[in-house]
Amino acid sequence: MSKNKVTNTTKKSIQKVFEIPLWGWLIFFAFTTLIMFWQQLTGDAFFWEDFAEYIYPSQSFAATESAKGIIPFWNPFTFNGMPFLADMQVGFFYPMNRLLTLFVSDGQLSIWALQFLVIIHFFIAQLSMYLLGRELKLSSIASATAAVSFAFSFLLVLHVIHPMIVYMLSWFPLVIMFTLRALDNNDMRSGIFAGLIFGGSMLAGHPQITLYEIFFLGLLFLWKIIFDIKDKKGNLRINLHHSSI
Repeated sequence: MSKNKVTNTTKKSIQKVFEIPLWGWLIFFAFTTLIMFWQQLTGDAFFWEDFAEYIYPSQSFAATESAKGIIPFWNPFTFNGMPFLADMQVGFFYPMNRLLTLFVSDGQLSIWALQFLVIIHFFIAQLSMYLLGRELKLSSIASATAAVSFAFSFLLVLHVIHPMIVYMLSWFPLVIMFTLRALDNNDMRSGIFAGLIFGGSMLAGHPQITLYEIFFLGLLFLWKIIFDIKDKKGNLRINLHHSSI
């Protein structure tokens, strides 16, 4: 048996060992999230700076007003009154923000609930990056490694006090996954899913990340077009070569 065959056999056997089913990785992602944010989940620590000074007050006001059935166009508590709904960073219409209405008690939002909402997006980030990895034909262990590396990267962890950034980035791998499916398979359903997820995440309210993600998707689309044209030309050359033979 040649060395290449032995190497390939070894690689396949290693991959089989780490081919854990999705539910196994879901447990693992929950475990990594639990370890990372154990102190916040147990109430021993809280997020800092902008989270305490801006995020919690704005989300508490949004949740309490929403619990009354009111859409808060105006915030009377800041600068002697200022527009509230027009502030994009509030993310009032982001679907998961509106779940916070369920955790309003005595006119206040539970800070634990708001922190938990932020933390659960680190689990979502891991899951979405794992699914993207599998879509790109990576092995189970490679996809999981990419998932953990992405979710607990410098970019996401340091912006935990800016949840709108975490929210948008956590969903973005799924947007890429469905976009690739739509382009590769001419699948309109996948394109619709990509649009819905991307549109929903945009409601979290961070214009800079929105711009970066749109720019990335535009480059991805151009790359796919160029790649497909080159591939078709290559196939055409091969077909012409065989026909001449």
